[in-house]
Amino acid sequence: MKTLSVFFTAFSKRIYLLVCIVSLLNLTLNAQVQYQMAYGGTQNDEGRSAIVTTNGYAISGSTNSFGAGAIDYYLFGTDTCGAVTLSKTVGGTSSESSFDLLQSFAGRYVLYGKTNSFGSGDLDTYLTELGSTVATVKTSWVVGDSLKEEGQALVEAKDTSGFVGAGFTNSFGAGNYDVYVVKHRYNGTVAWTKVFGGSNLDKAYDIQTTTDGGYIVTGETKSFGNGQSDVYLLKLNSNGTLAWSKTYGTPVNDIGYSVKQILGGGYIITGYTQMNDLLLNKKNIYLIQTDGSGNKVWSYAYGGSDDEEGRSVVQLSDSSYAICGMTKSYGAGNDDAYLLKTSKTGTLSWGQTYGKDSIDRCFCLLRTADPGYLLTGQTYSFGSGKSDVYVVKTSNSGVSGCHEGSGGVRYTVIDSVISGGSSSTGGALLTGGTLNSPTTLVDTICNNCDPLLRFEGSNNFQDALEPFAYIYPNPASSILNIDVINVEFSTSLIRIFDISGKLVLQETKDGTIISIDISALIGGVYIAKIQNGEKFLYEKFIKE
Repeated sequence: MKTLSVFFTAFSKRIYLLVCIVSLLNLTLNAQVQYQMAYGGTQNDEGRSAIVTTNGYAISGSTNSFGAGAIDYYLFGTDTCGAVTLSKTVGGTSSESSFDLLQSFAGRYVLYGKTNSFGSGDLDTYLTELGSTVATVKTSWVVGDSLKEEGQALVEAKDTSGFVGAGFTNSFGAGNYDVYVVKHRYNGTVAWTKVFGGSNLDKAYDIQTTTDGGYIVTGETKSFGNGQSDVYLLKLNSNGTLAWSKTYGTPVNDIGYSVKQILGGGYIITGYTQMNDLLLNKKNIYLIQTDGSGNKVWSYAYGGSDDEEGRSVVQLSDSSYAICGMTKSYGAGNDDAYLLKTSKTGTLSWGQTYGKDSIDRCFCLLRTADPGYLLTGQTYSFGSGKSDVYVVKTSNSGVSGCHEGSGGVRYTVIDSVISGGSSSTGGALLTGGTLNSPTTLVDTICNNCDPLLRFEGSNNFQDALEPFAYIYPNPASSILNIDVINVEFSTSLIRIFDISGKLVLQETKDGTIISIDISALIGGVYIAKIQNGEKFLYEKFIKE
């Protein structure tokens, strides 16, 4: 009877331990990374675009802290916890400003913006493609003419025939500035250029590919529409010809900064409007949903009694929306970075602000896999210089861990939809650019990232429902034991990293019960990677 009791006690402890381990791993896998970070040098730096990479994020913008000229393109990479993994500048002896970034189907980073170091005029569009190792400039293309051209947004054609950039020009076209769209072949030649607009000012700030192989472009127009400036939406065919165009707005100023094609084939646009049902001449975030032909489904304004702008919008898997930008109505400073969540019909769910006592802005919003959000912009409140790249990683509910607030009201917009637009062509091709590798300074404002998530991204962990190894004791003082089960090979590779990602111990062991001597390690948190064939597992443990 005593033997049976001992057996059940031991069995219960093992089951309890198994449940605790699985629960801990599940918590790690489902953990939401939260932080606020500032990156740059001792002068002015800003972030304009960000993309998800296999190891974290790549962020681009502009810097006059580093580089060859007054202002250069700025590209840096981080891991999932915000640690810098890559830092590059590209430019000439004068000024370059990058507004967009993509990773091509070939895996290369491509930056897009404007230059006055190279080209034919005061400013030209500037596309820079880095080599596969990010150690060289593969190709750089300057397109423009005698006056000013600026590139604002870039996509890669769905048929893998090249890159298509959108911005504006006053060298070509019918008016003061016109929408400028350029198709670059991979070999560096220009496939086509298109100019759209009327007799006044027309600009593009965003372009996205559409499911039919064409493009959707948004910006502003003073040539057409209802007011001083209106949101401008243009649908282009795959060859750049105009399928249709629409304007949306009020009798005052309305601008579109970001557009996405949404589920069902319609479009969502964000920017700002200066007129709603309660306020006049104060900017509020403007959100417009249309059908696939550009007909308005609904539109609303969001914010408070002062100025707000929407700069980037994403649609979530449940068809709801998230928008980032800036607010003066809420928060701690002159401008605060602003994140809004709405339902699929535009009902405001919540609003969060980020920043301190100066100016803090968001220009780009990403949905992250954990799930959460990554905001990229500029901060004058934090960092090493006059202004720095501002990166805020939040939870699914917009929590970052510090320097945040809340607020937001939805308003009805008294707007109208009008058609309008014409097209022409123009542009010349030149090249230029120098690559440098500066040391990016980092200001950790707050960071509660689980160090386990630094390693190969949160999507690459062994499935918690089928663990093949367990570590014990945890904490451990001298010996770390690892039980390996249900594996194909008799030999396992054990690597131990500190929380910065440095490999501090590596051993190859045979058998299913493995002991690792960790007595030489100093006390702290470590990550053990256990690999058997193609299976691998990360486990966090504490060295006493």
